[in-house]
Amino acid sequence: MKESGREVSKEFKNALQSIFSQQENFSKVRNVNKASVKLRFRIMTEVKAEGNILNSKKYPEIRDNTLNFVLPCHNDEEGKEELRKAEMVFGSPKLKEFVIFKMKHHFNGYFLVLQTQI
Repeated sequence: MKESGREVSKEFKNALQSIFSQQENFSKVRNVNKASVKLRFRIMTEVKAEGNILNSKKYPEIRDNTLNFVLPCHNDEEGKEELRKAEMVFGSPKLKEFVIFKMKHHFNGYFLVLQTQI
């Protein structure tokens, strides 16, 4: 409604929000009298290229033919904790086989990446 540029009353906006915020009201198939089609509304989503860490143009650090463990790492303490957990899982000798680095996601901040060749 905002993008249409039309002015509508607050009451009308609230009524629409109430109706369409419930999945069962929005997603059901509707019959139209004397029509050979039924109506169904859907919302489609699309991943933004800059949000997909497998997009090699945006995230060249994620190399081909690698296995990557990508862990949230918003500060140094969180990074140390994630490394400690990884060491518990893999063991110190195996963990040394990983390339470990921080990567900045375009929307969600920093992540710790443990990367190894396949």
